[in-house]
Amino acid sequence: DKTGIIPLVQSCQRLKSLHLDHCQAITADLTSALCKAGLKQLHTLTISGTFIEAKAIHIFKENCRQLKGIHVTVSIQDCVDDPNKKKDKETYQKMVKELEALKAKLGFGVVFTLKAMPVN
Repeated sequence: DKTGIIPLVQSCQRLKSLHLDHCQAITADLTSALCKAGLKQLHTLTISGTFIEAKAIHIFKENCRQLKGIHVTVSIQDCVDDPNKKKDKETYQKMVKELEALKAKLGFGVVFTLKAMPVN
């Protein structure tokens, strides 16, 4: 959450690589706070097993000018409470669809890779 990662980012102003693995959801608000706290030298961002809003990816790309790669790997089991519930499946599928649409936008194909596991 913000109370843990914001101070870390503030104290590591020359951070070049950040790997967030199985964290709480990465929202646009959290991403804005992270970018304000630092990350100006960030070259690579890797997100694994964590729900992330497409808008958050856009905020990272717009604010971290040195960013050369954003790599996201997600599966439904890591992103929702109950992968068997219809609502949770829809939430995951919406997230993946929005991330894929963002990747298709001009300028994102070069720096943004997405590996999303299919819903069973």
